[in-house]
Amino acid sequence: MYRCMLYADAASLSNTPVKWPFNLLVLDPVGGSGYCTQILAHNGGSGLVGLYIRAEYGGTWSEWKQL
Repeated sequence: MYRCMLYADAASLSNTPVKWPFNLLVLDPVGGSGYCTQILAHNGGSGLVGLYIRAEYGGTWSEWKQL
């Protein structure tokens, strides 16, 4: 199962950001398992300032990358 989740966090690139009231679930086209991608929308107090993404495989998270 491949999951893509959208997050909003008004403070920082936290490991526990506040979820928006929706997320996007996408099936992995190659049938992999244990792989999750998170997309974080970072709000600096004056609107959307950036989208960030990170991936997890086998329990290990990558660093946040700006899209």
